[in-house]
Amino acid sequence: MLVGAALLQHVLHIDECFFALV
Repeated sequence: MLVGAALLQHVLHIDECFFALV
């Protein structure tokens, strides 16, 4: 479950960077 949360946080961070670039 901890790994899932970390993965989700990583994906959200990528989305944040993606929207920041756009």
